[in-house]
Amino acid sequence: MSEKVPAEVQGVTASDVQELCGDILDWKTDAILALHPAVGDVVAAVAWASGQDELGQEGRPLEGLTAQIYDLLTADEVYGEER
Repeated sequence: MSEKVPAEVQGVTASDVQELCGDILDWKTDAILALHPAVGDVVAAVAWASGQDELGQEGRPLEGLTAQIYDLLTADEVYGEER
């Protein structure tokens, strides 16, 4: 007897990543898929990356897969800035 896994904890597909993250580079999509995240992890990381998550404004750190996805989504943003 197999149990049905709720949608929010199922792994995402490449089309899910593209839909949730928008136009991102292929290597980022591949790296996100390699983490085998749940949809909620991707949604939360996208919210943080786009500044739409109030928890980030409260100073709460990201953890686990969500943090790893956030790092991937924002990886190339700092390279164009002066340090």
